[in-house]
Amino acid sequence: MSDRHSNIPSGSTSMPSCQTFHPEEEEEEEEEEEEEEEEEEEEEEEEQEQEQEQEQEQEEEEEEEEEEKLFDGF
Repeated sequence: MSDRHSNIPSGSTSMPSCQTFHPEEEEEEEEEEEEEEEEEEEEEEEEQEQEQEQEQEQEEEEEEEEEEKLFDGF
């Protein structure tokens, strides 16, 4: 019987530790969400940069083709 009684206080002491742990979990979740948002923003920026690079390459290719046509004309 004494064992059961000794388990009760240890259980009650673990309760507050659980309660104090929750705010930390919430903070971690918020940090993870912020990190995910930052990663998404970085990915979007990279995609935009790639699109700009592709557009520049296309423009350069078109300019080269036009120049070749001009040279062919001579």
